[in-house]
Amino acid sequence: MHDFVAKVTLAVCCIALSSSAWAVDFAYFQSQTCEELSKEFTQLKKAEAAAADAMKQENDRASRDKAMGIASAFLLGFGWWSEADHSNTQMIQAEIRDDMRMVTRAASQKKCTLPGS
Repeated sequence: MHDFVAKVTLAVCCIALSSSAWAVDFAYFQSQTCEELSKEFTQLKKAEAAAADAMKQENDRASRDKAMGIASAFLLGFGWWSEADHSNTQMIQAEIRDDMRMVTRAASQKKCTLPGS
């Protein structure tokens, strides 16, 4: 029972902190002009594309490593390989997408036009 209460308390604290951080971020975007929001949106789009490219490159590297590992296992009797770990990149992409939602929401409230929308 004590573990359950501790977990619930931790979850409530995390939700409270994340929602207050989100409110601060959104207030920042609301304070920007349409031109600044447009530039921010463009930069976020570039960052999202760069993160997606990084994940693709990591997948390609993991595929090459796996092929070399299988070949070495066949030729030498032992091999090595690794899987692509995207956990950090996925967290970054989630933050970028949250920021893009906030920029889009702030722009719609100000009746701004964002590039590509």
